[in-house]
Amino acid sequence: MKIASTGLIVFIFSISINCSPLDFFRQKSISRGNTLASYYTSPSFRDFNPQFYSEESIFKIFMNIRQTSQDSRVDKTEITIIKYNPEFRIAIEKHFPEGAYPSYRIETKIITGQMVGNPGPTGFEVLYTTERIRAGEGASLDSAWNNFNKSAYTRTNIKRSEKWETIKDGLWLSEEAENFDIGSLVWKHKPGSLDFFHPITEFKSNNNISASLYYDYNLNRYEKLSIEKKPDSSNLVFEGENASLYFVDGQLTIRYNQ
Repeated sequence: MKIASTGLIVFIFSISINCSPLDFFRQKSISRGNTLASYYTSPSFRDFNPQFYSEESIFKIFMNIRQTSQDSRVDKTEITIIKYNPEFRIAIEKHFPEGAYPSYRIETKIITGQMVGNPGPTGFEVLYTTERIRAGEGASLDSAWNNFNKSAYTRTNIKRSEKWETIKDGLWLSEEAENFDIGSLVWKHKPGSLDFFHPITEFKSNNNISASLYYDYNLNRYEKLSIEKKPDSSNLVFEGENASLYFVDGQLTIRYNQ
């Protein structure tokens, strides 16, 4: 009863100062002063179109934050491992018999930037300026990996920013913005709190604003990576029949099954 009463008092107090209960507990967890410098990982995305892709296909993001007393660097590595639906691949080969269609595709996109100023008590902002992409395809995971390693990065200059909130054991992506020559796009993700407020995304394109409730908000919640330097279930990206792909010490690597 005492615990329940304390929770009720926290809820009433947080509402009275115009913040959600989640905000209250977020502020309390931030005060511990843990450093942000670490690797973080997003949940795995597997909701690909089954007509074209097998259920093993996966999209996952790893974020590396490095801080010094005078500078910072943030690298986001977006990894896409595709295994094509065999029926779809056979249908394509029937229409285009002159060439074999690949079974696997490995792609990484590395987005690099810096923090804007110093991290605040509840979060920080990152400005990204470069994007590098490389990919490889093959009839097997091994051949796709070999072609991936032979490929060169294609580099592009970008103007993209993100705002992150520090939460218990990780980070929350609260806002994304990208600027182009013809305008800008902004996404603001509001997580809601407890069972009282539903998560919602506000999308702004130039002067047009819309909102959506249909979004997988789990993808915005990044956890601190527990093991960084060696292959582990925490940094496993893709598990194949003969080999598995891991994100180890800042890069994608392969380990062949014994």
